[in-house]
Amino acid sequence: MRAAVSNATPLMYLAKVRKISLLRKFFDKIYIPSEVFAEVITEGKRLNRKEIFLIENLIRDGFIEIREVEKAPEIKSIHEGEAKAIALCRELHLSIILIDDKEGYEFSKLLNLGPLRTTALLLKFYKEDFISYKEFCDVLLKLSEEGYFLSAKVYEELIRIAREKK
Repeated sequence: MRAAVSNATPLMYLAKVRKISLLRKFFDKIYIPSEVFAEVITEGKRLNRKEIFLIENLIRDGFIEIREVEKAPEIKSIHEGEAKAIALCRELHLSIILIDDKEGYEFSKLLNLGPLRTTALLLKFYKEDFISYKEFCDVLLKLSEEGYFLSAKVYEELIRIAREKK
C-alpha cells in the first residue's frame, strides 16, 4: 500500500484549486494527525471555507484517516501541526510527507523522509497526464491567487520543467 502523511497546507490548497481528488492516483491512503484535522476542518468551518467539504468527503470515504500522535518533536520554528505530521510519518514508518512550510520541509529531509510540496504534487499530476499543460499552468496561477506563496523564480522553474515534458 502506498501511503503518505499530510500537513494542512497541501490539503487546503489542493482543495482550493479542486485537485485534491488526484491524490488518489498516487496514494491508497493519506494519514493526518488530529491537529491537522482541527486546523483544516474545524478552523475551515469556522472561517466558512467552502472547499472543506472536498476534504471531509475524503475523510468520510476513509481515504484520509485521522490518527493521534504519541510524541512530536518540540522545535520552535515548526508549527505544532507540522511537528505532529512529521512524528506521525515516523511512527507509521512511512517515507512520504506532504508539507509546504520551509522549516518543516527541511526538517523532514534531515529525518530522511520524502517531503513533497503542493507544487511538486501538481507537477507529478501533470507528468502522469492527469492534467494538461494548460491546466497545470492555470492551476499554478490559481494557487498563487488563493494565497500560496510562489516566487517568480520557482514559478518559472516549474513552467520550464513542465515545458520539457511537452
